[in-house]
Amino acid sequence: MKIYSLVSLFSASLLWIACGSGPKTPNTETATTDTNTVKTESLPLPRVWEIKTSTGKTMVATETHPKGASLSNIKIQFQGDSTGALSFTDVDPISSAVTADLDKNGFDELYLVSTSVGTGTYGNIIGVSSNRDKSLSYIFVPEMDPNDLKPGKLFDGYEGYDRYAIENGTLIRRFPIKGDTNNLKSINYQVMLGEGGLILAPKRK
Repeated sequence: MKIYSLVSLFSASLLWIACGSGPKTPNTETATTDTNTVKTESLPLPRVWEIKTSTGKTMVATETHPKGASLSNIKIQFQGDSTGALSFTDVDPISSAVTADLDKNGFDELYLVSTSVGTGTYGNIIGVSSNRDKSLSYIFVPEMDPNDLKPGKLFDGYEGYDRYAIENGTLIRRFPIKGDTNNLKSINYQVMLGEGGLILAPKRK
């Protein structure tokens, strides 16, 4: 299991993947009209993540913010090969990245932790699988079911502040419980093969 952080702006190696946004360098853009130049929103510079897998391949995730700091567009490809790039549009900014072979096929998947901006800092996972290091595929990650927020259900007491870790070949999501923030609830995720490809979903009892 390998954990990587931002290459172009900062570097950190952590076992825990806490959902906090990294430093951003603003890039002030301008729009020119016939009569004057209008200053527009300050946008963060693109960020590039280079993540090396256990088989020696490097996945490159390029993150841009065309709509502002709170939303990201992400393109993922193998280093030096843009033909099979995968794209994610209008997602929460990336806070960290991890590779792990959760489906145990000998090739690492890439999991990006995306974290919302604002109260709660809700964390989500973006998954990409390697097809024997020849191409990349999306890993489907189901959205949280509103029914799971009900008392006694899987996400009972959830209010964000997620932390993710890979432990013993399993991706674990932990979060403080509403009204009992001293304790963390843990939810284990598993990778399964569905009709359209790999699925990353919570293990249910």
